[in-house]
Amino acid sequence: MTSVRLASYYAATFAVIGVSMPFWPLWLKSRGLTAEDIGLAMALGVAVKTFANPVVAGVADRRGERKRIMVVLTLLAAAAFTLFHGAHGFWPILAVTIAFHCLF
Repeated sequence: MTSVRLASYYAATFAVIGVSMPFWPLWLKSRGLTAEDIGLAMALGVAVKTFANPVVAGVADRRGERKRIMVVLTLLAAAAFTLFHGAHGFWPILAVTIAFHCLF
């Protein structure tokens, strides 16, 4: 049963990524970002995730509460994602992007 839950979690995660990635730059452009701004926002999101994920994984391993931490991070990432609705301009979008990718 654990394998089904884990597979479902990853299927949902990669479905969101697969659907959003082609349209994300277009949405950012509609918010007034230039091509350079879009590239920087997307690159910083990946960079932040690259550093945040191992730190969070280490904390989860030390505490032994992997499931609880994953659930909390998933809920916080969803809440952070809703902040994009009110973000207009480069700096607010970049701030939300960094916050979201730290949690995702």
